[in-house]
Amino acid sequence: MDRISQLPDFIAHHILSCFDTSDGLPIDLVRMSVLSKTWFHLTASFPILDFTIYKFKSRNSFFKYVEYTTFRFCNQNLTAQKLTLWANIRRSEERDIVNRCLILLLKNGVKELLISMPKYCLPNILLSVPVLKSLTIYSCKLPSSLMLDDAVKLKSLIYLALESVRIDDQVYHQ
Repeated sequence: MDRISQLPDFIAHHILSCFDTSDGLPIDLVRMSVLSKTWFHLTASFPILDFTIYKFKSRNSFFKYVEYTTFRFCNQNLTAQKLTLWANIRRSEERDIVNRCLILLLKNGVKELLISMPKYCLPNILLSVPVLKSLTIYSCKLPSSLMLDDAVKLKSLIYLALESVRIDDQVYHQ
């Protein structure tokens, strides 16, 4: 057995977080996951989820990856440290996959969320994620429940950034 496999999960996750994924899929993580059951577990429980569509060769592979990774992650009842969801939705099936996966991940807990999906209406559950500390929204529609009294329950929120987000006058004046 290699020495890295003997490290505690949180240290191995920190090492994995240093891999550069800016040029595409986290190919190094995929390669490492086939080394052993230990490494498969580590990559399956890696708390940084990056769902960025332009890193994929096809829309179909992107949405399959989002769905598979989300269900695998949530079946372990894990909280995501960071979730990046960057896509444009063209079909209702794609929206359904994003809705299912985003709701599952938010229910399990997300500490940092960056989401950019033009014209996508964010789910109401987004306003009540107790562990959410950082929320960055680009080009999405805010949840409809935002206008209800006591709807926003973001107790841990420290950072909020909204860009190209339309806010109705009713919401602004409340």
